[in-house]
Amino acid sequence: MLVAFASGLAKSRRKDIFDCITESHLINLRKFVYIGLQDIDKAEENLTMQNSIKTFTMDDVSDGIQTIMDLALEYLADKTPIHISYDISSFDPEVAPSTGFPVSRGLSLEEGIFISHRIHATRNLIAMDLVEKTH
Repeated sequence: MLVAFASGLAKSRRKDIFDCITESHLINLRKFVYIGLQDIDKAEENLTMQNSIKTFTMDDVSDGIQTIMDLALEYLADKTPIHISYDISSFDPEVAPSTGFPVSRGLSLEEGIFISHRIHATRNLIAMDLVEKTH
């Protein structure tokens, strides 16, 4: 949901929360990649397609995280600044057992580490966060 506000897709009724995001600071969804998606509903699928958001599901990841990272970084191009945002529930419950939304077949610890190392190696990593949705 925060991506919707940070990209300008959604407008906040509470100006005090998101009005600090000016047009020049909006996320460009054509330079946005989701890795490890699961349980995508039809509305989310349509939204990603309509906005040219690059997506890789966990089924894609099961074919090999190295290939997924090659494709993701190729899509982003060489000098794109990268912000990694790990949703803790994207990890397998064996790795993150206390998440509020455990979903089996999530990212392994090794896959998460590989993603981080691979993005760090680009020298384009500008920020990283870990998020946990509680409701």
